[in-house]
Amino acid sequence: MERKEPPHNHVAFAPHYAENLPLISPPLSWVGIMFCPKCKAEYREGFYRCADCEIDLVWELPPEPEPSPEPEPSLEYIDFIKIETYSSWHEAELAKGFLSVNGINAVVFGDDYGGIQPGLSFSTGVRLLVKEEDAKKAKGTLHDAGYST
Repeated sequence: MERKEPPHNHVAFAPHYAENLPLISPPLSWVGIMFCPKCKAEYREGFYRCADCEIDLVWELPPEPEPSPEPEPSLEYIDFIKIETYSSWHEAELAKGFLSVNGINAVVFGDDYGGIQPGLSFSTGVRLLVKEEDAKKAKGTLHDAGYST
C-alpha cells in the first residue's frame, strides 16, 4: 500500500488527523509548537487539542490586552504637631504604642543622623507627633496615663 502525502495546506505535523482539521497554513515563524488559546499551554508536534481544556490548539496566541493604567493615588498632606518631647526613643515609642491602643495614630521623630549619632537625640529630644485634630485627645490620654512630662 502506497502512502499518500497530504497537500501542503493540510496540517503537516499530524497527517493522520488532517481530515478532521481545517485547511490552514502555518505561519512562517512556526517551529512545530501549538498553543491552547484558553490555558496558554504549549504543545509539541503531534498534538491538536488541549488535554485539559479539550479545545483545538492554535498556531499563535492572541496578543495580550493592554492593562488598564492604575489610577494615580491621591496624596493628601497631613499636618502633624508635636505634643511631647522625650529624652529617648524607647520612651517615645512606648507613648506612641499607648496612643495607638487608644485609637490615635502617632509618629515618632528624632534626629540622630539615621542612627549614626544616637547621642544627638539626647540633646534635641525625640518628638511625638499626632494629627492636629487628634492633639487635644492625645495630650489628655497621655496625661491621664502618666506618659507626659
